[in-house]
Amino acid sequence: QPIRNAVPSAFAAYGHYLGLGLVVASLVTERLTVKAGMSDEDEEFVGNADIVYGLAGVLVLYTGYLRVTEYGKGWDFYQHSPIFWVKMLLFSIMGSSSLFPTIKIIQRLVARRNGEDVPPMSEKLASRMTTIINGELLAVGSIPLAAALMARGVGYSDALPWQAGA
Repeated sequence: QPIRNAVPSAFAAYGHYLGLGLVVASLVTERLTVKAGMSDEDEEFVGNADIVYGLAGVLVLYTGYLRVTEYGKGWDFYQHSPIFWVKMLLFSIMGSSSLFPTIKIIQRLVARRNGEDVPPMSEKLASRMTTIINGELLAVGSIPLAAALMARGVGYSDALPWQAGA
């Protein structure tokens, strides 16, 4: 018997995995490219990688929402899974950590495009950005493990309602 909504569910899953792959690829690109004294071309390249990262993050968020609410096990399952909340925490850490590098990348690109003299990236800034990107990679690398545990019901508890009795 055919599964209801099989095609949209497959597209949501595919979009989720594609987005995750693009997030990882763009973060690795940023990590390998960011360094003190980057050329203008390298900074432009990092800016493009950061755009891909942002768009891929939105794709992961949107398709994840669809999978939780429409095509996955349903909200009734996810709200009782502590691993789901760990996964959401990791995604939040990854996304919020990206604000500093993204802001710095944009500031430098906009200043350069406005004709301002932008000094080469300092060792201190490059080090701070790579440390943050390493943390983002650690978070995103942990998400699939959390997802695999969650999908198998590890930690599931009817006594853990999202509403906490509200």
